Amino acid sequence: MIRVALVEPEIPPNTGNVARLCAAATAQIYLTPQRSQVDDGNGYSPVRHMATALFPSSCKDKYMLMLTAYMDETGHSQDARSKFNGMAGLITKAENWLIFEREWDKILKYYKIPYIHMSQGMEMFDGWPEDKKRDLSRCIWEVIVGIEALPIGSIIPMADYRPLESEIKPYLPDPYYLAMHDCMKFATMFVMHRMEWQPISDARVAMVFSDQVEFRHEAQRMYDAAIKGWNHIDASRVDPPDFRDMRRLTPLQAADVIAYEVYKEYDRLYYKRGREPRYGYQQLEKIFQEFASPELGAVELVFRHSNYSLADMVETYKQQARTDVYWAKKRADKLKDSS
Repeated sequence: MIRVALVEPEIPPNTGNVARLCAAATAQIYLTPQRSQVDDGNGYSPVRHMATALFPSSCKDKYMLMLTAYMDETGHSQDARSKFNGMAGLITKAENWLIFEREWDKILKYYKIPYIHMSQGMEMFDGWPEDKKRDLSRCIWEVIVGIEALPIGSIIPMADYRPLESEIKPYLPDPYYLAMHDCMKFATMFVMHRMEWQPISDARVAMVFSDQVEFRHEAQRMYDAAIKGWNHIDASRVDPPDFRDMRRLTPLQAADVIAYEVYKEYDRLYYKRGREPRYGYQQLEKIFQEFASPELGAVELVFRHSNYSLADMVETYKQQARTDVYWAKKRADKLKDSS
């Protein structure tokens, strides 16, 4: 087994996680060379390439929200057997994703695996001894925790969604619409909070999704609906969704890990409450604490929907619809009287 901190460097106690990870890299945090998995000999980086393409050169604060739409074993949001639907991932600055890319590639090379995809885990790690699996998991989370990325997500239990589906559909035709709405809202909140001490910042968020055929087809419509339906989502701050192959853009593998753990935790809370949270979700809770503030406590931007939140949402939409009808009638009456 490898051990993550082979040599413990001297780091000031108030140093941020990214600086700590950089310092630890000089102390041989992993047993493999610092070279990109897809290096073409000229230091090619898919993350750097994408950041250059997505953001104008004038943009100072470049945030990349790596997301994956969670699809359980049924693979389709409308499948009657589907237990949960949603999406989750991580948001941090583009330069932090470059650090992630370098460290993640080391893990893949050391364990001689092409990529990490949690839904394929049983096949990918078949035959591995348990201590090797635990060691891989520990290394994965060491990197995810170290890049100062905040988990963002939304998950909807279909057992609560289906009884209200006929009332929800006129406003949100698919549960993924609600999930994207939540993720965009959280991304906007995150960027605006970060800008409080930098009011002139032109921070922008690029949403990058793991390329999934079903989700990609509707993604632009979902984005447009979210921009239209929630006036606190600033279209100038959150760019339309882009898609990449998670096997090449490694940050999407981290998004996959987050989505998997969010799903597993909700499955535990919903059906297996007697069990302890998985190791992965315990690490997520550590990240939430890293972003804690004196006013709000731990920052957990993962919305777990329930029959209560869904019913409240339906009532909000109905009330807005009634308000719209009322004012439309008032305008029509006014025009009629004036004529």
